[in-house]
Amino acid sequence: MMKYHNFQLDWNINNIKDFNDALDIFDSWAESGAVTGEDVRVKDVIKNQDPDLYDRLSRGDKCRVGKAVSNRYEKHMYSGIVRGNDKGATKTYRKS
Repeated sequence: MMKYHNFQLDWNINNIKDFNDALDIFDSWAESGAVTGEDVRVKDVIKNQDPDLYDRLSRGDKCRVGKAVSNRYEKHMYSGIVRGNDKGATKTYRKS
């Protein structure tokens, strides 16, 4: 597997509708009252609600959704969730 050490994520979204739908799914999960107590990836949340949507996202859009969630988290837009343990470069989140 080739590694790209100088990879720079841009915001040239391939499919804006799917990107927004994926972000909406995570937002709904973050706002729901159910407490999971376990670390989940953005991927896990989206695949749980709409596996076909996640599979339709391009590789870049999957990264962009994760980065958008991370940016929102850092701007304190999600109350009730905390960052979990990282899985490699992937951030995880947990409902507290």
